[in-house]
Amino acid sequence: MLRTLAWTILVLIPLSGVAQKPDVVLTTGHLDQINSIDISTDGEWMATGSIDKLIKITELSSGKELRTFSGNDGRAGFVRFTPDNEHVAALFDHGEIKIWNIASGELTARFPSNDGVTGFDFCLGGDYLSFINEHDQLVVTTLDGSVERTVVPGYVWRMKVSADGNAVFALDSDGGVIKYDLATGD
Repeated sequence: MLRTLAWTILVLIPLSGVAQKPDVVLTTGHLDQINSIDISTDGEWMATGSIDKLIKITELSSGKELRTFSGNDGRAGFVRFTPDNEHVAALFDHGEIKIWNIASGELTARFPSNDGVTGFDFCLGGDYLSFINEHDQLVVTTLDGSVERTVVPGYVWRMKVSADGNAVFALDSDGGVIKYDLATGD
C-alpha cells in the first residue's frame, strides 16, 4: 500500500538576528524526500524535485500546485527555472536532464544519461544549457540540443554560470578556476 507523506518547506525570516516562526509553510505533495528546490526569478513559483521521481511547480503565495511532471526514470536531484520562468529543468540521479514548458506541460528537451553530470545551469539569457558531461568536460548546448560545443576540454568538476548568464566558471583538476566568456568564446 502506497502511503503518501506530506513534506513541507519552511521559510524562516530572521528579524534583527532573532529567529521568528516560519512565515510560509507549503505542503508540496511529494511522496518522498525533496532533494532540490528552486524559486522563479519573479519570486512567484517554486520548483521541487524528489526521490519520488516527480517535479512539482507550486505557487508560493497560495501553495497551490500548478503542475506535476511525472514518468521520470530516476530520482530528481537538481531543479532549475529558466531565467524567463517559462521552462523548468531537472537532473535525475542517472545523469539525464529533462526540460519542460511549464505552461503546456510539454517535454521540450531531453539530454540522455550522462552518469557524470552533477549539475547544470542556464546561460545566455536562458537559451543555452551548460553542464559537465561524463568525460568531465564543460559543455554548452542549445536547449533543443541541436548545437553542442565543448568549451573546456579536460577535467573539470564543478561549474557556475555568472549572474548575467554570459560567463561560465569551472574548477579544473589543478585547483584553478577557468572563466569562459560565452558571448565571445574566450
